[in-house]
Amino acid sequence: MSDSPASDLTWRPITSTDIPAVVTLAAAVDAAESLDFAGGPEFWKWWLDQHDLAADVIGVEDASGALAGIAGTFGSDTEAGARSILWFDAHPDHPGLQEPLLQWAAERGRAQLDAASHPGKVMRLHVEEHRTARRRLVEAHGFTAARTFVEMERSLTDDLPDERPVPAGVEVVPWTADLDEEARLASNAAFADHWGSLPIDPEDWTSMVMDEETVRRDLSFVAKSGGDAVALCLAEVDPEEDPDRVWIQRVGVRPEWQRQGLASMLIVRSLRAAAAAGLTSTALDVDEESAFDATAIYAGLGYRVTKRSVAYLLDGAA
Repeated sequence: MSDSPASDLTWRPITSTDIPAVVTLAAAVDAAESLDFAGGPEFWKWWLDQHDLAADVIGVEDASGALAGIAGTFGSDTEAGARSILWFDAHPDHPGLQEPLLQWAAERGRAQLDAASHPGKVMRLHVEEHRTARRRLVEAHGFTAARTFVEMERSLTDDLPDERPVPAGVEVVPWTADLDEEARLASNAAFADHWGSLPIDPEDWTSMVMDEETVRRDLSFVAKSGGDAVALCLAEVDPEEDPDRVWIQRVGVRPEWQRQGLASMLIVRSLRAAAAAGLTSTALDVDEESAFDATAIYAGLGYRVTKRSVAYLLDGAA
């Protein structure tokens, strides 16, 4: 690998016209380092749309005009806490860019947190477990490994789990658009005690969770009781990544309804619906150290761990 002199590199804001270049950069990094997810044009359009591009994303061009690196920060300031999530990557031909990109992202993350009103402030980033050089870099800059997340997968062509009974007083319905807001409230309640989770406001729920073209309402379900959503299972299919795989993107149960099998019941509904629709595999991401022992629940449904990533916090902030 080689690196260009800093004088041959140009730092500039990213715009929507850079999406093809960002996809090319991500593919090059993926080929060299086996990313958990590289993303195609639709993903990067959606992800960059979540940012203030003028302030929160930077690109680096090499002398040929190719994108050599990118970094960004995604900030949240909520009633429960403030957070800045950093992300960055450099082309394999420019390994020396990794450190300045991290430094840029950390500086921008600090600015986001300084402007946040909530006193509980966290700077966080995720690194695939196998990217040891990258992990050494972030650790050298004061980040501390705080949590491990796993990706779990299973086939939908093998025997599927049997349908689970629906608890008394609960009705399971397909996830239609009119259920979005009550599902958001149920999700916020369900994840209130989960590590690193912050409540999602209606605007972000629409733009980040429900407004993706990958959402499959026909494979998603909501459990209701007394007219309110008490549990949810949101499924997605990303044609750019794998058109035959359903992602169980979000599963949540209100605290007062937990430990009654609602999560497993809804997941099985989604898996069976996905298999009936011709999909052949399924995956999900989960906190390996979840207090709810989620990995064991998913293992009981036939999922197996395939990848791990590490969540880092700056200076070990919790």
